[in-house]
Amino acid sequence: MKIWLLRRPKDQPPLYDAHFGFIILADVESRARELASRQRGDENNPNLTEASPWLDPNRSKATVIGLPFDHIVEGVVLADFNAG
Repeated sequence: MKIWLLRRPKDQPPLYDAHFGFIILADVESRARELASRQRGDENNPNLTEASPWLDPNRSKATVIGLPFDHIVEGVVLADFNAG
């Protein structure tokens, strides 16, 4: 298990009612991105033609920032959400 920081640019639309970052516990980057994508802000609007920015490495960045203690459960630890 790893601690992942996922961020998307603060100037990337949508700018409100959207997440700009997460700290997530997951084994691999793809799983961390999947868990971030499940969060429902306007950046994941199903009416948009683009896929979730959390699934696209060109529209968000994933970085390992640490390793947690043993016996920790995967999931979102912190979400950075800007309400409009």
